[in-house]
Amino acid sequence: MTPPASARPSPRQLDAAEAAAALQRGEFTSLELLEDCLGALSRENPALGAWTFVDAAGARAAARAADERRARGATLGPLDGLPCGIKANVAVAGWPHTAGLRFRASEFAGADAFAVARLRAAGVVLLGSTNMDEGALGAEGMNPWYGVTQNPLRRGHSSGGSSSGSAAAVAARHCPLSLGSDTIGSLRIPAAFCGVASLKPTSGLVSLGGVVPVHPRFDHLGPIVRGARDLAPMLQVLAGHDPACAVSFPVTLATPRREGVAGLTLGYAVGLSEHAVAPEVVAAYNRGIAALRTLGAQLVPVDLRRWDLARVRRAILALCELEMWRVHRHRVLERPDDFSDGLRAFIRFGGKLSTDDVDGAERRIAAFTTEWQSATRPFEAVVMPTVACTAFPHGERHPHNTADLTASASASGAPAASVPLPVPPGVLPVGLQLVGHANGDLRVCQLAEAVQAELARNPR
Repeated sequence: MTPPASARPSPRQLDAAEAAAALQRGEFTSLELLEDCLGALSRENPALGAWTFVDAAGARAAARAADERRARGATLGPLDGLPCGIKANVAVAGWPHTAGLRFRASEFAGADAFAVARLRAAGVVLLGSTNMDEGALGAEGMNPWYGVTQNPLRRGHSSGGSSSGSAAAVAARHCPLSLGSDTIGSLRIPAAFCGVASLKPTSGLVSLGGVVPVHPRFDHLGPIVRGARDLAPMLQVLAGHDPACAVSFPVTLATPRREGVAGLTLGYAVGLSEHAVAPEVVAAYNRGIAALRTLGAQLVPVDLRRWDLARVRRAILALCELEMWRVHRHRVLERPDDFSDGLRAFIRFGGKLSTDDVDGAERRIAAFTTEWQSATRPFEAVVMPTVACTAFPHGERHPHNTADLTASASASGAPAASVPLPVPPGVLPVGLQLVGHANGDLRVCQLAEAVQAELARNPR
């Protein structure tokens, strides 16, 4: 029996799967869903700071087209007619393409990024550009040129970064889908801080064509969504080989397991005290481990103390700083005010790296990747907290270890999802990170969905 209209949540409160099902049942139209999202966005974004550009006219035209297809029985798939935010470093034809950089304020994209074209072809309603840390090199959600992105769950606190606006927009129910990028954790950190889900795909699975890069070797495009069950449908749209992109590769994804989680052998991170993981994060993480045991997974400890993850993270960052120096050195030297003090310092540091420094960073990443792959080969995935802390107040010096736990998948190129864990009232969100094996993205999504469903049944 269909509940009365007064008892139903407004369309924007639904996740992507729920919204798609409601659209199919005719409970509302894509245009009505969009207008609900636009109304909340217009009311809330001046204080939230999640969006830097909104294409209301283009989104309405796309929503009407989706409704017409649905009326003809010609929908383009499960995402057809759903609104989506796009991180400001990803090109959308006719939109500003700032990458959070001051000197790109008047840059407009001439064509869609490869991934955006795939979303458009799937009927996704492109809503607007989401805010981000300057140049995608940051984890705070504070941009000196385009504003601060507040955490929707506690104003005055970080939304994480650099895909800050993408996570905040989804958490604020401005859209059920968003696209972000991740270099050392920039999808997973804001997802964890804002209580939503994300996936950093296998390296090379999603094209970077049309993306303003930090470092193409470590950059990844991926989804941020309400919950884990919406990760795989969006990933399947985004994934595809782009011959024009030097870091896009033909990838055959491993199929999800028919038997689900029962009987899987998973590694679970121990030695968290070495990484200064906050007590509230440990408590939530333990709930996630208990849920996996309830699902029938066999859990084997993986001691993170065998690796210096902070040094791995710094090695990746050093290579990113060097790449940013190569790209921006002339502008930094000739027009230094085009950059904030912080980003300018990062870029200049990259210019000071010696050949020995670079070789050392490369060796550290290679050694870690070899050891990580060997140590984790027996496991379907390794689970650990996404971030060692919860969202911190703006204006405070952010914790130095924010990206330490996300660095493992960044270095190894493995797929990694973050899903929200239950926390007591008054505690800010905590993420559970699931790190799989190359090309195992759909299996990681399957595992993430199963553990999130179990936690919803029994939040403990």
